[in-house]
Amino acid sequence: MKQLIEKRLSLILAWGALGITLIITDRISSEPANYGKATVLTAVAGSALFLCLKDLKEIISSRRVLVVIILGLLASLLNSIFLSESSLSKGIFGTFGRSTGLLTYLSLSILFLLGSALKEKSSFLLILRGLFLAGSVNLLLSIFNILGQDLLTWQNPNLLLLGTLGNTNFVGSFLGIYLTLCISIIFFIKLNRVQLFLLLITSVVTFYAIFRTNALQGLIVSGLGSLIVLGFFIKSRFRSIYSVGFLYATLGLIAMAVLGTLQIGPLAKYLYKTSVTLRGEYWQAAINMGNANVFSGVGLDSYGANYRLYRDESALVLPGANVTTDAAHNVFLDFFAGSGLPGFLMYLILNVFILLRAIKIWRDRSYHGFIGVALVAMWIAYVAQSIVSINQIGLAVWGWVLAGLLIGYSETSKNSSDSTKVIEIAFKEFLSPFSRVVSGKSSKSADLIPASRAVASFVGLVLGLLAGLMPLINDARTRNVIESKNPDAFRAVADSWPQDTVRDYRLIVEFTKYGRDQDAYDLALESTKRFPNEFPGWFSLYQLTASDSPNKLELKNKLHQLDPRNPEWK
Repeated sequence: MKQLIEKRLSLILAWGALGITLIITDRISSEPANYGKATVLTAVAGSALFLCLKDLKEIISSRRVLVVIILGLLASLLNSIFLSESSLSKGIFGTFGRSTGLLTYLSLSILFLLGSALKEKSSFLLILRGLFLAGSVNLLLSIFNILGQDLLTWQNPNLLLLGTLGNTNFVGSFLGIYLTLCISIIFFIKLNRVQLFLLLITSVVTFYAIFRTNALQGLIVSGLGSLIVLGFFIKSRFRSIYSVGFLYATLGLIAMAVLGTLQIGPLAKYLYKTSVTLRGEYWQAAINMGNANVFSGVGLDSYGANYRLYRDESALVLPGANVTTDAAHNVFLDFFAGSGLPGFLMYLILNVFILLRAIKIWRDRSYHGFIGVALVAMWIAYVAQSIVSINQIGLAVWGWVLAGLLIGYSETSKNSSDSTKVIEIAFKEFLSPFSRVVSGKSSKSADLIPASRAVASFVGLVLGLLAGLMPLINDARTRNVIESKNPDAFRAVADSWPQDTVRDYRLIVEFTKYGRDQDAYDLALESTKRFPNEFPGWFSLYQLTASDSPNKLELKNKLHQLDPRNPEWK
């Protein structure tokens, strides 16, 4: 890949990932945190892919093993779409509030593969600068929340710290990754006193914000990331015996922390939360789904549609008979539930492949500079988060991009270490949102890429945007017809492709508010045809059917089939 093309690609990845994390559609759609991110993700992936079309042969040739793993993963996801009983629209676009269908994983895979092709230190720094800016914005939003203000228009009466990710757990984890980056800068970049002071203050405030989220995973991510950075520092500066001792001490601390979350050991009273027990139920349901559908899973992003059917009896006690969830709260188990054993194995193999590259960087001191340390520490922190949480797109994009950069960095020349002049950057350049490079050189007209490449990148941007835009448009239309109190338009919105069972249910409820029970009934009936194995449509039909109707018992039996352990339907 030519240097100019790599520079443009790194700009797309840096600004694209930044935009994906920050975009919020709170003034447009009813679901503010994911539809917009999914749309920008497909646009960025399309732009990056079309920019590098002429380089694909070279990239594939140099990344044969990686390409095979990615193709295997995508093939397993396609297999799930066609062999499972889930709807096609859900398989492609994902479910309401998650948007982790095939289109999302295809886009993440593209960014991951192209990121692995980067070679220049300035490219890595530029993308890390994008993460720093995304973290800084989320930190500022969190500070406003702490001070009693929310700059966004979504419903947040308790002023929870949501950032641009829409959930305290997600923003806590992302701030944990951001804190890991700050710690990496402190330990591995030469800063003057003012810069060091500012970064120390930022780190302290970030940790306080993480603490205020009350998200255990945020503390775990920040703690693990910081420990890895410290481990690299000790290994790069002291004799091997100290680094080995630190490694064993860290592993012991991690083991104690894991046991503590399970109510075992001295840390139990600090780390155990009821949410840990809930995750146990969610994980077990995912395992049940995968075991019952080994070769296809229940369908991409269809965990929520199948949770009632596959949960254990104990889940009726905690979280409760009528409490459901739309994700396993473990990305590996989400793959197992959604795409069966093939998807789970391919995702596991992919992560093992990346881990081996991380170990390579750990073992070789020539890679122990800011870039290598930051990439390894933040990627491992992201994986730790993914084991106990959801693949939120604003977080996931960094996990996949960092993984690609980690692979690319592990193959850079050892003769060009992070101590070279390009790495001795000023802290202010990480804060500057407008500089195009991080090496201190100004942009010149000679940096312009060929017109054919620029046009191709723009075409890819438009095509990616169009591919991912429809769910956002439908959700915005749904919000508009509900707020405008126009029930005559409800059915047209509900019938717009791609259909969604959550949208159907919302509009059914809205119909009943206007006394249009027949319209609600007709939509509920149509929803059961669109989504024959999903609970909301059948439940709506049951609720709208007269108690003396001969169909009432039949509908109750159907609800029992979909929710067999709930005593309400027995």
